[in-house]
Amino acid sequence: MEPKGDAFIQITGVLEKLLTLGIALKIDLRNVVKMIHYKKGTRIQRFKQIPDQLWFLVSGTAKEITVNEESLKEWVTWFWYGGDFMFTEPGIFNNEPTDAYIELIEDCCLLHIGYYDWVQLCETHKDCVRLEKKIRGNYAANRKAHQVIISSQKVKTSFDAFVKTHPQMINLAKHKDILEFLGSTDDSFRRLV
Repeated sequence: MEPKGDAFIQITGVLEKLLTLGIALKIDLRNVVKMIHYKKGTRIQRFKQIPDQLWFLVSGTAKEITVNEESLKEWVTWFWYGGDFMFTEPGIFNNEPTDAYIELIEDCCLLHIGYYDWVQLCETHKDCVRLEKKIRGNYAANRKAHQVIISSQKVKTSFDAFVKTHPQMINLAKHKDILEFLGSTDDSFRRLV
């Protein structure tokens, strides 16, 4: 399904915060971006899969579930919200199998670009290569900032700050998932409360 105007405006608005998009790139991007709606609980990316889509979350919330390859233990390592690109490293940009799932924690509207369409865009538009670097750099910076926060704050402080920033998550996500994202467990949180 072709993206509706508002969704396309949203994705180009996010991209233009990273890099000014030329008209030709916007036209070609509009031709390859597709819209889809998925239900809560859908896993749009599977463990050990080589991702074939770059996802953009128009509305809704999703989580990254990283898997330990030896024990197959799963834990939540990231959350995405409306207006976020969703991908894992390794993953779509380096065409390698991922070590994580992406699961939707509520009904979501998504835009997606196929891997080969993305490669073609990058071959046609040199700015697309710079855009990819900026998308990945922004993602890495956000993850690094998150690591600094959780390593420098007590669990209760991190939890309270997270809930203040994302109050809807209390009703959407399992508390266990939030605590895993914050680098903690239910037991350590209960001891602090």
